[in-house]
Amino acid sequence: ITSLREQGMPTFTINRIMPVVEMLNFYATANNPRWQAVGVEGSDIDVAAVFSDLADYIWGNSDGSTLYSNAVNDAITKSIGYLMVEIDKDADNGMGEVKISQPEPFDIYVDHKSRDIMFRDASYIMIRKILPKSHLIKLFPDQKRKIMKSNSDENSQYSYSKRPVGSTDQRAFMYDDDSMEDI
Repeated sequence: ITSLREQGMPTFTINRIMPVVEMLNFYATANNPRWQAVGVEGSDIDVAAVFSDLADYIWGNSDGSTLYSNAVNDAITKSIGYLMVEIDKDADNGMGEVKISQPEPFDIYVDHKSRDIMFRDASYIMIRKILPKSHLIKLFPDQKRKIMKSNSDENSQYSYSKRPVGSTDQRAFMYDDDSMEDI
């Protein structure tokens, strides 16, 4: 603090980013969405109403407003936010329910060749979650022996850079699907 004063700089910070994030989040989530399905022809009105009600039920049952708010916050702060539709087989006394969830954006890996902003041309979208063995055993108690026998590399550090780790030469690398070649 003393060095800041000596340089004539303020010793306090004014956070200008968080109010903007909160304002964008408020405007994006101020109202719940209105689900409306449209029939192809006049006789499809009743079927369309069922789909509209079903979407509204899933949204309300999943606490969609909160999930959407978190996804918008992720989009603002992490550059992308996701909502995922999945089936919860244990819900509704084992009858199953369609639910909306919000995965962590840094756990999602999208095909790097995808060029569509909505990833419609992606050949894969993967979710990768690193869990400790103790957590896996709680999730899959019947697989305890296999989990305990499996090798773990949780202490390893990975480098996802195109430059080899520890390399000091300045060669460029070109990646193909199956091989790496020097240029």
